[in-house]
Amino acid sequence: MPTLARDGWELESAEDRHAQHPTQFEIPSREERTELREGARVKLLFLIREEDGIVGCERMWVTIDRVTGATYEGVLESQPATTEVLRPGDRIAFGPEHVASVFVPASDPRHPQQSIAAKFRARRTRQIALLVALVPALVIVKFGDGMAGLVNAPPEELWYGSIAVLVFCLVFSIWNWRCPACGASLGRSLNAPHCPKCGASYSP
Repeated sequence: MPTLARDGWELESAEDRHAQHPTQFEIPSREERTELREGARVKLLFLIREEDGIVGCERMWVTIDRVTGATYEGVLESQPATTEVLRPGDRIAFGPEHVASVFVPASDPRHPQQSIAAKFRARRTRQIALLVALVPALVIVKFGDGMAGLVNAPPEELWYGSIAVLVFCLVFSIWNWRCPACGASLGRSLNAPHCPKCGASYSP
């Protein structure tokens, strides 16, 4: 493995950095990092000695093209910003402990965009169900006396029950109908293409 002293760069352990800063620096699970296959794109942490002797860190993408037991080999895809000892196309050998992140295609259900779109659809389904439940409660509040005989219930109990349903629907709607990305209110539209505040798209 390359070293700073000999080669001017080396790989930092993403596992060690995660252990030092577990909430600020998250990494994929051990299982995901040990089951990578050819073609996977991963981000590694490159410690690089700059001309002034200061050691910096660049996060760069590597595409795996060989898997040998518990180690990987791949091709550097990124252009280093602070050194010329590394160039795109260089071969990099590394282990699961060096993997800081794994590239997830937009079509993958794990992609953040897919997750946001799925959460929005779930919230819209709940909101529609809420509106359906709201209609009879509104009718009872307006025509309670006339409907009490139809359901054989005291008008006051029917009215108070409907008011309770209305309050519940209001509170639930305020909690539910929010952007899954930033939490902003989505207003009155059930078909918002994106968040009016953060701009997150709800299309998969």
